[in-house]
Amino acid sequence: MNSTLELEYLVRSSPKILFKFLSNPESLQEWFADEVNKDQNVYSFEWDGEEEQAELLDFKDAEYIRFQWINGERVGAGFGFRIEKDDLTGGVALWINDEVPEEKIQEYTLIWNAQIEALMKVLGS
Repeated sequence: MNSTLELEYLVRSSPKILFKFLSNPESLQEWFADEVNKDQNVYSFEWDGEEEQAELLDFKDAEYIRFQWINGERVGAGFGFRIEKDDLTGGVALWINDEVPEEKIQEYTLIWNAQIEALMKVLGS
């Protein structure tokens, strides 16, 4: 049974630049996976020689992007990123929404924390 994992991170970046790192294969390769390729709406992510594919379901430039796994152990599970900018403070929040097995919520939280730490380094944030 999957549960929805929601995580929020404060990021020092413009929404437009941040979105590039969430949607562009070359930029995703800098922090998310060892290798990322895109063929139409299908992204191929490779980690340690293992490839998994996700279909791009929806996006709005500089606001959100949503994927669904189409192969591997999490077929049908979705994940995505949402960017929120506070007009008052100018702060930018990155929200991660990931459908994960209930018993693996802690494991996936640690994985996302490590991934976002890598993203922050790339962004200089």
